[in-house]
Amino acid sequence: NGVSDLYMVGADGKDLKQLTKDRYGDMQPQWSPDGKTIVFTSDRSPDTDFEVLKIGKWKIQTYDVASGEITLLPNQSGLNLNPQWAPDGQSVAFISDRNGTANLFLYDFESKEHYQLTNVVGAIGAIAEYSPAVTWARTADVMAFVYYEKGDHTVWKVANPRSLKKQPYRD
Repeated sequence: NGVSDLYMVGADGKDLKQLTKDRYGDMQPQWSPDGKTIVFTSDRSPDTDFEVLKIGKWKIQTYDVASGEITLLPNQSGLNLNPQWAPDGQSVAFISDRNGTANLFLYDFESKEHYQLTNVVGAIGAIAEYSPAVTWARTADVMAFVYYEKGDHTVWKVANPRSLKKQPYRD
């Protein structure tokens, strides 16, 4: 019906299970390293109001596989896309334009804080707005991302991207 939801299927292609089924759009899911949680982006938030047809910007959410509970990460402004788990499962990196330019941010689950990892002139993002633009290799702890500047896309990489974390981000 034109709405994206999250599904899970066994590696053998059997046991299809729908995880979300509502009016919200859900996309870009990523399994946590321990397999207990899925991080994804969705328009489900207090900013979305179907009664007046107002759809909020996409925000990062988690889905607890055992309980089905969905949690909106706190303090998100702007458009937030392409979440990627850190190899240790203690944080999630994602793209956010909360400061006017699409940059990499990190949410730390222990401190419950957001950190801006990059401060680029162009933007971090793919050719299409919702296309994947970030990946984080778990065994190598290396992140690769697409950087756009002066009409050209290039792929950058950084080892141990958590090392870019400085002070917590404040609007």
